[in-house]
Amino acid sequence: MIDDYNIKALAYLGDAVFELCVRDYCVKHVNARIGEINKRAKAYSQADGQEKMYHYIYDALSEREKTILKKGRNISGKRKNEKRAHRFATGLEALFGYLFINGQTDRINEIFNICAAACGSLK
Repeated sequence: MIDDYNIKALAYLGDAVFELCVRDYCVKHVNARIGEINKRAKAYSQADGQEKMYHYIYDALSEREKTILKKGRNISGKRKNEKRAHRFATGLEALFGYLFINGQTDRINEIFNICAAACGSLK
């Protein structure tokens, strides 16, 4: 079933899954108004933060998860001068899409908690 999905489609879906994880985490851990929560959440959602997470989680992944991560990183975007960070962010999003499609909610949470540790405290 997973092979029926294009890696770009997994990244597209994974972007939404990852954003939901970010918002859930921030609402639970940041004691502030929504505007402040949103501002702090950007550390997770921006490509530079996601590139950091990509490297931080790598050793905790299975071989299949690493393959998805790398495939997502290697898809080319439409921008000629696409930032390196954006490519790594796309890999991370593809992984979250893959896990979601496979119904691996616990694994999504497990990996996101590692990602949160990579960004440090938002409190």
